[in-house]
Amino acid sequence: MANLLGFPPQTNKYFHAAEPWKSANPQWVLYNVAESLRISAILLQPFMPEKSQQLLDLLRVDSSNPAKRAFSATVYGADPDYGEGIKKGILFPPLLTEEESPWAPSFRFDKKNTPDANHGPPPAPSE
Repeated sequence: MANLLGFPPQTNKYFHAAEPWKSANPQWVLYNVAESLRISAILLQPFMPEKSQQLLDLLRVDSSNPAKRAFSATVYGADPDYGEGIKKGILFPPLLTEEESPWAPSFRFDKKNTPDANHGPPPAPSE
């Protein structure tokens, strides 16, 4: 499982190291990244079924043919038909920051009410 979860970060490192924006053949780099994502999504189906399906849908891997999403399809280059008409999508939306969260407390820390090594503890609350 650790090896499987390490695959997407390794793909990210590959993408940045290959610098397809500088490459004479960026399609090859992008194909390798897409294959890595496709294979990862198939392998992660038992553990993250919804996200795996979303990623395979984003990559336009044929959902009408179960063989295209089966373990046997986790071979590099096994599906030459996916990828046409890919649209931009967000698989994991960004997490809300404290300021954006509706559950964030109304109290905000600032320099006046946080302990600081140079200024000592915050003042006691007045009643």
